[in-house]
Amino acid sequence: MPDAHAEHFANLHKLMGEATRLIFATHENPDADAIGAVYGLAHVAAHMGKSASLFLPDGVPQELAFLSNDLPRHTDPENLEGDVLIAVDYGDFKRTKLDTYVERVPLHVATIDHHPLRDHRGKIIIVDTSASSTCEIIYRFCRETEVPLTKDLATCLLAGIIFDTGGLKHSSTSQKTMEVVTDLIRHGARMHKAHQVMRTSSELESMRIIARALARIVYDKELSMSYTVIPHEELRLAGEDADVSIVTHLLGTGEEHKFAVVFKESEPGKFRVSLRSENFKGVDVSKIASQFGGGGHMYASGCSIDGSIEEVLTKFREVAKATLS
Repeated sequence: MPDAHAEHFANLHKLMGEATRLIFATHENPDADAIGAVYGLAHVAAHMGKSASLFLPDGVPQELAFLSNDLPRHTDPENLEGDVLIAVDYGDFKRTKLDTYVERVPLHVATIDHHPLRDHRGKIIIVDTSASSTCEIIYRFCRETEVPLTKDLATCLLAGIIFDTGGLKHSSTSQKTMEVVTDLIRHGARMHKAHQVMRTSSELESMRIIARALARIVYDKELSMSYTVIPHEELRLAGEDADVSIVTHLLGTGEEHKFAVVFKESEPGKFRVSLRSENFKGVDVSKIASQFGGGGHMYASGCSIDGSIEEVLTKFREVAKATLS
């Protein structure tokens, strides 16, 4: 059966082929699906003989560095050069930090995403909310346009799928997803590498932060929400490479609540908020995140909130209560 996006895939491949230089971008604070997607596309560009660069305003998280290569990577849009921008996995375009840039620079823009339509930009917009991940959509793009699945490309895509499905355990893991995973492994995807995105950091300080965060879990009976806070001071003492992402995964799998939230103070007075739920719990956490300018999908979303922890918790509870009522 032909892919529902076959025509869009063909048009995107044509656009990439006509480009002088490609730019690949994703959302702020990128996760493994975002990083796997941009570097996956970088491998596609290399196959097509196209020069490319990446725009990653927050860089590549240390735990995902194994997916990266030596492609030029920029954090300031003023350093970008290219005539085609492909933005992936962002949900809301302002999360790419390129919303003002594309308004004043002549570019062809395209989008690949599995998040619900909100503010997607581009001449070509490929959005499939039934896909487990953006990397799964890029796999389909490669198969439809006969791009060879090299080991590195397959590993990037597999890592994104593994992460966004919680290690192939979330409800988004469909039969099609499993078929995609099987094919990626068949083409040399390194499962042991891809599964690194699910590992808990073994660094002692990271483990201490994780233990303290789990010990701080609070259950809000009124909202049926469990949450915890990771203060900036703890992150500072542990170092910038501290990996505490496992806290979100662990908290999100609890059965006594309808949704879970981790408030991580990335800078003094600035919190990155991660929300998780599951399909049988009946809460769309993306609706809460969007009220704070964030994005994501029904069961995994994120946003940023400024203020003291007391102020942030008050704001969040008020918005969550109003959104879910």
